[in-house]
Amino acid sequence: MFAQRRFCAGKGGESVTRAGLRSRSFQRRFCAGKGGESVTRAGLRPRSFQRRFCAGKGGESVTRAGLRPRPFQRRFSTGKGGESVTRAGLRPRPFQRRFSTGKGGESVTRGGL
Repeated sequence: MFAQRRFCAGKGGESVTRAGLRSRSFQRRFCAGKGGESVTRAGLRPRSFQRRFCAGKGGESVTRAGLRPRPFQRRFSTGKGGESVTRAGLRPRPFQRRFSTGKGGESVTRGGL
């Protein structure tokens, strides 16, 4: 009843890992087909899932955990050097953002809890 597989999808460093611990629980990790993109999804419940992947550019990455109908969490870079934005919408309005202003080491953190 327990199966775990790991294999390459056919390109450079892509790899897929699946653990069928239960009938509907599964976990996958694979590359989207470009440089460092990777997607991770864990469907432990019918509607709970977690994804992490690159948006297609240098170091952008998006992480979303839809454990409930509305809650979500995203982290991604705006496309420049080290800028990054993090937002956690655990409630309708609360949010938290952290990003750099685009210069040397400045950083701005805002928490509208």
